[in-house]
Amino acid sequence: AIMAIGQVFGFPPHMTAGAIISGAWFGDKMSPLSDASNVSAAVCEVSVFQLISAMLWSTIPALLFSTLAFYFIGLPHASSGITDQEINTLLATLSGNFNVGLVSFLPPAILIFLAYRKCPVLPCLIASIIGAILVGLYNGVAFPDILRFMSSGFVAKTGIGTLDSILSRGGVVGMSSTIILIMLCMCFGGMLERARVFEVLLEPLVQSSKSVFKMVVGTVVSSYLLLLGTGSASLAEVVVGRAFIKPFRDADIHPVILSRSIEDSATVSTIFVPWSAHSLFIGAVLGVSTFDYAPYAIFNWSATVGTLLCALTGFGVWKVNGTPMLKGFLGGKGIAPFKPLKEMD
Repeated sequence: AIMAIGQVFGFPPHMTAGAIISGAWFGDKMSPLSDASNVSAAVCEVSVFQLISAMLWSTIPALLFSTLAFYFIGLPHASSGITDQEINTLLATLSGNFNVGLVSFLPPAILIFLAYRKCPVLPCLIASIIGAILVGLYNGVAFPDILRFMSSGFVAKTGIGTLDSILSRGGVVGMSSTIILIMLCMCFGGMLERARVFEVLLEPLVQSSKSVFKMVVGTVVSSYLLLLGTGSASLAEVVVGRAFIKPFRDADIHPVILSRSIEDSATVSTIFVPWSAHSLFIGAVLGVSTFDYAPYAIFNWSATVGTLLCALTGFGVWKVNGTPMLKGFLGGKGIAPFKPLKEMD
């Protein structure tokens, strides 16, 4: 929907795609519902809320930088595109065809509330889907039609082509070819993992890393190698996390730093690998190639820079016992001491 709105306002598609990706990956990193955050936290034997707290040190600067960059990038296009009269026409048509009100916020409200009540992921998503179905029924949509929209997608017929292009979205069937391709990529990555190819490749990096900066650089480089080899962020998170967790502990570095480094490399950088599941999905949904949107996915590459700067300076880095490596405000407050998984509740 935002992609279509950007085109209406005259923004280049690759620029809009970069902004969408930047915002989406920021939300994904900072959400306790995120599969990536949950996987990297579990692999490194820390809680997802500990990870989110640690990621603030690299993620917030990256968000501020990307927001400022998009402001200046967008200035040349600010006066082009749609007029105020056309906007008013679109809003009037939208109000005339749909019951737009607070009830429409029910699905995301349910999702956010349950997430921050630390409810498990699947019940949160199921409850949000049920909320969306209730919103559809409230708007007078028949239940069979709702099921059809979930399968084949919604097609708007407001009479205004611009608005119809924004609203006509969704459906599992339309994504089936991309889903099949993603499954094949995951199968290939699984075979490489089973053959222990990655353990052999990562061993020199693990053995040569000693300081905080070298450990984080080794984590980032290893994550990139795994991404290039498999196109799977989940696989990179698991393999790199298990390979580096003992060296991090032996170097007296809290494993939450390992988890953050994985998030700031494997998770955010998967969109730069054209054969990754995320890039294939983005290309199918937004219609923009990896090479076109990559320079404008500013948050994604600046998050990696942020985590490297934290490691280099010691900002937001903790020892295994939870004390910051830097004293005072720049080092941050303490964090819960690390306990191996078998000792955790």
